[in-house]
Amino acid sequence: MPAARIVRAHGSHLYPGAQVTLEGRVPEMAAPCLVEFADGAVAAGSLAPGDAAGAILETAPYRTAAGTAIPEKRWLLAPGPADEWRVVRRVETLQWL
Repeated sequence: MPAARIVRAHGSHLYPGAQVTLEGRVPEMAAPCLVEFADGAVAAGSLAPGDAAGAILETAPYRTAAGTAIPEKRWLLAPGPADEWRVVRRVETLQWL
């Protein structure tokens, strides 16, 4: 079984405008990933292609290093330069695999 793809968030949580770095390309179908946050917290997730060149990132519930509980969420990502992506908005419907 291949190793999970890594998504690195540049902050302790995701929000519209937040920057993330994707390891490799967006998979052709939804695939598991690990989301590593800047504060050291890690969440299980899923990365899938979105509309046009975008991607959908789902995150399971996790706690920030400061102890704040973050519920499961789904985000639309837009590509930027190189491996950098930007969170565009939250997508309300969760569809865990």
